[in-house]
Amino acid sequence: LIGNDFGNEIFIGRYDAFNGGLLKGNGKGDFEFVTAEHSGFMVNGDAKNIISVKNAKSENPYFIVSQNRGPLKIFRKN
Repeated sequence: LIGNDFGNEIFIGRYDAFNGGLLKGNGKGDFEFVTAEHSGFMVNGDAKNIISVKNAKSENPYFIVSQNRGPLKIFRKN
């Protein structure tokens, strides 16, 4: 999950308290929230979008996160 938003009015300030999270599923429809500190998935910028891309050499996909005026962040599921 990503969710920061820096595009607010100046007098409101940034919505930047969420630096990423992971919902770990058990295959039965239940999910457990895993914090960025435990998962290693941390996006502390102005995150805009996230996609998954299959990896030809592994079953684990890459997750690519875009940020407004920032570099792409790339993560791989371990």
